[in-house]
Amino acid sequence: MLISMFVVVLAVLLSVLASFNFKGWTAPVFTFVTYVGFHLIADLYRYGVTSLFETIAANWLHIIVLMIFATAIRYAVTAFEERRTKVFYIFGMVCLLAVFDLIAQAQTTTFGEVVEEELGPDLLEITILGEQSSDDIVIDDEELIDEFLNDYRDMTLRGGVLTMMRAENSVRLQARSNGGRTLIMVDEHGIRLSLDTYRVEDDNGLYEYLNEIIEEEQE
Repeated sequence: MLISMFVVVLAVLLSVLASFNFKGWTAPVFTFVTYVGFHLIADLYRYGVTSLFETIAANWLHIIVLMIFATAIRYAVTAFEERRTKVFYIFGMVCLLAVFDLIAQAQTTTFGEVVEEELGPDLLEITILGEQSSDDIVIDDEELIDEFLNDYRDMTLRGGVLTMMRAENSVRLQARSNGGRTLIMVDEHGIRLSLDTYRVEDDNGLYEYLNEIIEEEQE
């Protein structure tokens, strides 16, 4: 969550700085290139594949807003003569940009959307991690994986809110897809996937389901 916000702010500021070597109108252009580039690199790293047009289509509104912010900051640097005014204006715009991004991320999503975004469409194996490697439970049966994905696909999640997850009460998973391995933590109230934490707005049936599997294996 915070990493995503940092990337957004960094993309805008780097683009504004780069535009000083060119004309002012290049600030939003550089913002477009930088932000989309960050997304493409992240997708390539996580999934091994990426799509320029799909990235633009999925983030077009966000991109437009960031281009507007970059234009406003570039204008402030050239229009205001007093240094203090420039610093105050730019600081205010950066804070506003950070708040905008946090609000955008705080919108509700679903477990299915998060899994597809983070893991890609092909989930090959799920490992429920025990205290020792000998206690790990490997799920590679296609029907069980489909149950994991489909039965809880519509579970509502909310990002951008403070969700305290206790390690001692969490079920730790390692999901393997074509994009690599991803650590997932699930407890009664939240889900942590990679570096992002979400609060579960519904009853967390996934947490109960995973505990049932663990109990069956221990019997």
